Amino acid sequence: MNKGWIKLHRQIEDNEFWFSERFTKGQAWVDLLILANHKPATVFIRGIEIRLNPGESCHSQLTLAKRWKWNFKTVVTFLKTLEKREMLETKTNNVTTIISIKNWNLYQGNGEQNGDQIGEQKE
Repeated sequence: MNKGWIKLHRQIEDNEFWFSERFTKGQAWVDLLILANHKPATVFIRGIEIRLNPGESCHSQLTLAKRWKWNFKTVVTFLKTLEKREMLETKTNNVTTIISIKNWNLYQGNGEQNGDQIGEQKE
């Protein structure tokens, strides 16, 4: 298995292929990482203030279902699976679902690259 990490810009969503078809589970997981805030943020949904930390996003399951071209039940089941695997936590209220990515800092690397150097390839 490859080691290290890559930087993946959120602009990948602008690529014609990103939304071209139904998401795979892997693509949905990466999409959750893309949707997560990289710094503290405040959003208002139906006039309700929601404060988000780095690694958190707020999207209803219905919104994710439309985005991923999945049915609602599939989204709920997928999020529960990720929770059981301790990859994220969800908190649902009457306006949205707050999704918190566990180990958010591990995915970010604080802009530093550890391990293999750029251009180094292992077989």
